[in-house]
Amino acid sequence: MTEKEQGSKIMMDTEKIGMSDVELGERSDQDLNEDYKNVIENTNKNRDENMNEKLDEMSELERENQRLREENQRLKEYRASLPPKERLYDRIPLTVKQLDIIIAGLVILFLVVCVMGMMHH
Repeated sequence: MTEKEQGSKIMMDTEKIGMSDVELGERSDQDLNEDYKNVIENTNKNRDENMNEKLDEMSELERENQRLREENQRLKEYRASLPPKERLYDRIPLTVKQLDIIIAGLVILFLVVCVMGMMHH
């Protein structure tokens, strides 16, 4: 930060603490320098605290992200270990009971068609 930018930042900070131009004129340069140093130190402390909070949040998010990656990997491994029937059930948006009823109905229908075909010959 250049001296000009720092000076304008200090002026904005003195406005925040409520010092008017008259009060500034009555104070000595040494007092003003001490006030400016205090404002700069407080600004730096606040910036450091904010950075530490952001780093803590980032590390917390990274831990959560890692946990989710591990969970996703375990889920993929679990799905790969399932028998084909269970994998089929996972792909179709019906309950297991509904699929079992549909399969049983189709098997019965197939048997009826086979029996009728034998009776016709």
